[in-house]
Amino acid sequence: MAERLLQVRDLRLYFRTARGVVQAVDGVNLDMDSNEAVAVIGESGCGKTSFIRGLLRLLPRNVHTFTGSVLLRGTDIMALSEERFRSEVRWIRMSMVAQAAMNALNPVLRVGEQVAEPLVVHQGLSKKEALRQAAEVFKLVGVSTDFLSRYAFELSGGMRQRAIIAMALITKPDLVVLDEPTSALDMLTQANIMNVLKGIKRDLQQSFIFITHDVSTTSELSDRGVVMYAGHIVEISSAAQFYLDPFHPYSRKLMASVPSLEVKKELEFIRGQPPSLLNPPTGCRFAERCHLRMDVCAQEPPMFSFEDGRQVKCWLYEHAGSRVPSAAAATVVTAGVVHGAPVAPSGPDRVVMPTRAQPPAAPSGPPSQTAGAAAVKDKAMPGAGDVLLSVKDLRTWFELRRLVFARAGYVKAVDGVTFDLHRGETLAIVGESGSGKTSLLRTVLGLYKATSGEILFDGMDLRALKPQQMRTYRQELGYIQQDPYGALPPFLTIRSILAEPMKVNGIRSAQERNDRIEQVLEEVKLTPVADFVSKFPHMLSGGQQQRVVIARAMILRPKMIAADEPVSMLDASVRVEVLRLLRQIQSAHDLAVIYITHDLSTVRHFSEKIFIMYAAKTVEKAPTEALIARHLHPYSKALLAAIPDPDPENAKKMRVVPGGEPPSLVHPPSGCRFHPRCAEIIPGLCDVTEPPVFMPYPEHEVECWLFRDGDKGNA
Repeated sequence: MAERLLQVRDLRLYFRTARGVVQAVDGVNLDMDSNEAVAVIGESGCGKTSFIRGLLRLLPRNVHTFTGSVLLRGTDIMALSEERFRSEVRWIRMSMVAQAAMNALNPVLRVGEQVAEPLVVHQGLSKKEALRQAAEVFKLVGVSTDFLSRYAFELSGGMRQRAIIAMALITKPDLVVLDEPTSALDMLTQANIMNVLKGIKRDLQQSFIFITHDVSTTSELSDRGVVMYAGHIVEISSAAQFYLDPFHPYSRKLMASVPSLEVKKELEFIRGQPPSLLNPPTGCRFAERCHLRMDVCAQEPPMFSFEDGRQVKCWLYEHAGSRVPSAAAATVVTAGVVHGAPVAPSGPDRVVMPTRAQPPAAPSGPPSQTAGAAAVKDKAMPGAGDVLLSVKDLRTWFELRRLVFARAGYVKAVDGVTFDLHRGETLAIVGESGSGKTSLLRTVLGLYKATSGEILFDGMDLRALKPQQMRTYRQELGYIQQDPYGALPPFLTIRSILAEPMKVNGIRSAQERNDRIEQVLEEVKLTPVADFVSKFPHMLSGGQQQRVVIARAMILRPKMIAADEPVSMLDASVRVEVLRLLRQIQSAHDLAVIYITHDLSTVRHFSEKIFIMYAAKTVEKAPTEALIARHLHPYSKALLAAIPDPDPENAKKMRVVPGGEPPSLVHPPSGCRFHPRCAEIIPGLCDVTEPPVFMPYPEHEVECWLFRDGDKGNA
């Protein structure tokens, strides 16, 4: 049997606030073995981060209660003084990989110095020896030792995250805590980081606690799943048990909210909000949101254990005792039957997106080729209206200067993009960070000035508009930002936030403004309206804040919505709810939507078309289902291969990810811009000549030499 690494007993962590005592972690028990990766999963506010910060004693000053027992290889680290804990445990035997790598690194120190610092401070090594060991750890995490002398701002997001992992490993700790280590990264970078962590676990026998709300990503590393809700652990199970057949109703709802590329399914969200931890319910804390609620749920359930190792805190398993769950017990949860009374899941909890067009059948004749991107016309999806936005050969370049006056070149952020967007249609633009997605969106919004090309919106030539006409144009557009926390002014009430765009754009009548505010808040389901208009943003949950951002985007009754990563900061269940809301609003107002994202799994449930961008260019365009079923460009294949579905087998295999980094947009490579990373490169062609647009299947365009002369590549 593996050596017991960690034993947590009755851990409680309460915080003192102006409104009362918050019971963030309330009686947590957990055992962990050596060389084990345990995923702690749950919605925002469930106590995940408080739990691991309690283990590391990274606590604020307003701690009210901090009790319990934590044994690390038999040593009671709760009994250690703060000085001994700092010198013997924190970053020696337990370390942490923080969520935001840019914030975790000191911007004025070289990266190598920061990675080596724990060896100098805690082990008394010389700076030279510490840097030598830092170089070895850099090689372990796949970073060139050249980066030791660089600053954090000189590294890409993936490289910064690897540097943080190196810093966590430098002292060879017993346990590394990963706090949302990939949440701010695109899919390819995320897959790279998970490959690094898998290799470390395999080669160094390293143990991890993996904190996240992204269920799919946890399957890449985890041996066991631990589900937290409202300060309690509600289920502990093996990876196979959790990902294939979770028992607790909350766990099942979490899994049902996860979109899949492999299986097209109805998504579900969890209605309501987690309870306030200022005054949590006395019974089961999930009862108010549970469709299997029973009278006995008014009492707090114990943790029921089974012979196969699973533990579930739910009254549905009261009679299972210490036995393996019976088929009848499993049927209770699966079918929604409680004591013989069928309880069907509530209709509004299920999200059924509009039916998508099926991938077109492959034509019998040879594929066609165009002379260039502008020669290929986008066709409307079934049910889409006329063209609202037409973009032709768009370029947005930013000039670089040296010593103020000397021109140093251009950053080619958008370089020759062409597409049409129809009324009532959603276009998803997908790609790695730095591919040009946001620059394209901001150029269309008029926030960036186009260098060349054509943008026609409802017949208006954007580049020919005067300042007053540009103000009118922007009234036709709604903008949903990525981060609701940063998008809303913290010192304005919701009423003031929604009224401001109307005041700026000449709606002087207070009655009309109030009527619109009431109408739009009802439309985004923030009701009763009177409960929300006088609140400040910090009083709302993340999902509610994003609804306010959507309401602000809709307040001027636009014709098009531009959504820049609108759900990337939200929990899986809240993502589904927000996307469902956007779909309803779009359908009601016949809105065109541009949806910027790096998450292809949500795209399948929300868009009619997908554009794949790489290094400022679109490399593939197709109807959504067609592209998912038959991705042609090597870069598109890499993106889709990097997206995990929840599967316990994921932890046993490395994902194939293109090597290297995206090219510089100041000096992009000749030929196809993906050729330095492409495994299917045709020497003498891909690296010399830029490919034109080919259409090997109806409505399916690809810029790749593999499809020249009627060849359909490996599709």
